[in-house]
Amino acid sequence: AAGDYTYTVATSGGCLQSTATVSVAISSTANAGTFTGAIILCSTTASTLDLFTLLDGTQDAGGEWQDAGAGVVSNPIDISAFAAGTYQYTYTVTGCTTSTTTVACTIVEPVIIASSDVQVTTPICYGADAKVTIANMPDGNYTISYSLTGSNTQATQSTPITVSGGTASLVVPASEIPNAGTTTIAIEEIAYQGAVACPSSFANLTVDVEVLGELDIEDSQLSMAQICEGSDGEVVLSGLTLADGDYRFTYTTNGNTYTVTTTITGGAGTLTIPAANVPGPGSYTLDINALTNVGTGCENLSASASVSY
Repeated sequence: AAGDYTYTVATSGGCLQSTATVSVAISSTANAGTFTGAIILCSTTASTLDLFTLLDGTQDAGGEWQDAGAGVVSNPIDISAFAAGTYQYTYTVTGCTTSTTTVACTIVEPVIIASSDVQVTTPICYGADAKVTIANMPDGNYTISYSLTGSNTQATQSTPITVSGGTASLVVPASEIPNAGTTTIAIEEIAYQGAVACPSSFANLTVDVEVLGELDIEDSQLSMAQICEGSDGEVVLSGLTLADGDYRFTYTTNGNTYTVTTTITGGAGTLTIPAANVPGPGSYTLDINALTNVGTGCENLSASASVSY
């Protein structure tokens, strides 16, 4: 144990004893503390950093801080001119032993995006998500805030995005854009996740997405005359809300399924039913159960319209 100790040498023959006193001090093992985890700081709002705030408080005083290049630094450090990146520092305490702990901090910069960095896939099919691609961003995890106006309106929404290889995707779900027409997507804010406030540096970032109309068809829009045995049949389409273009229809009659392509103009068109697909004499029903816009690839696989012949 620590303390003062006296050593005595006994003598004989009347000689004086000889004594010596020594003091023993015991030093504790050196402790450089424990790193509590990296922090993220914004380059435009942070100016200095006390490195001791990255330790758990158990560290011994009187140690030395060094940067990643083994250069001695004074604490707190000036980070006002630091570029974006992660910086490491090591705290060393020397006593009976030497103890070191390395800490890290990450400097981020406000997200700066130009209008040309934001692109949207358009037009899109009815019932599809809208996908916005954002380029030239630092990799990392962010929260993006956006709103919708136009054919579809939506108050500010926030959702997480991940930037990898400088590019991220914002997906606006189909449930937020149920109406056909043009919708404007406005990007209002992009913030680092887990960072202190680091406001985005951009304004008026908007893109327009066109949602194409629903491929819908009803019984009342179909009519069919009697068919002579051995002749082609015709289903007359009228009053459709389909855009002009070529469409592929899938229909079932007499238990068999067929496809036919026709041109729709002004909401009208004709489906030709080849004689080979027409059953023998009798009364039948023709059911349209799917249709596809050949030009856009949009489809309705749950269409439901019937006509009797």
